[in-house]
Amino acid sequence: MPEKGAKRNSEAFLYSNAAPDAQRKKRFEDFLINKYDQEYELVWVADEKITSGFKLIVGNEVYDWTREGRVEQMKEMLRKKIEESDGSLYGSDLITLFQTSLDSWRMEALPEEEGTGIMVG
Repeated sequence: MPEKGAKRNSEAFLYSNAAPDAQRKKRFEDFLINKYDQEYELVWVADEKITSGFKLIVGNEVYDWTREGRVEQMKEMLRKKIEESDGSLYGSDLITLFQTSLDSWRMEALPEEEGTGIMVG
């Protein structure tokens, strides 16, 4: 998570196991300009827990491109397809749905909201 006092409006935080090289850093900066129509200072944060991929935090949005994040996105896609079938898929129909879904699935850069919860008791 970004440090307290960080300029959340102008900084984007990249969490990964290794620092991005110049080419990768440029790709992140281009993504940020295209997505948010403004420049951000890309701040790299070492995170040894991330063994594959990265997390990018921009304001209150999180792009989770870690191995775990990609698996969660795929599971969510399959869950939605099963819900759309109204539970009518069984056996080979379900396997076919999985096969065609996985063959056509592409990871998307979809932000997840990060926020602060407030409980009133």
